[in-house]
Amino acid sequence: DADPKHADAWTNLGNAMSQAIPYSENQKKGLFNEAVKAYSTAVQLDSQHCEAYFNLGVLYHTHNRLDMSIPNYEKAIAIDPNHYDAISNLGSAKHKKGDLDGAVD
Repeated sequence: DADPKHADAWTNLGNAMSQAIPYSENQKKGLFNEAVKAYSTAVQLDSQHCEAYFNLGVLYHTHNRLDMSIPNYEKAIAIDPNHYDAISNLGSAKHKKGDLDGAVD
């Protein structure tokens, strides 16, 4: 069994859950919530876990929850200012929200 206090293990679980999200609405909601829980647990265990914040941002972004994706991208970038995927996705999320000035900052 994985160490329940190991942030990387929780991040990997979140990755597996987010990849397994099917097209059925009932199953989608359950796996989405489980993936959010896994990533959230990872960042609770390690507040500097850049990939957990980034992946949580991607999960929210993919499900068009931009208000939830943006702060997670921002946290990932605060931890790793050179995380180019987070920077790109943050710009994309802000652009989708209509924040064109924020999208290019």
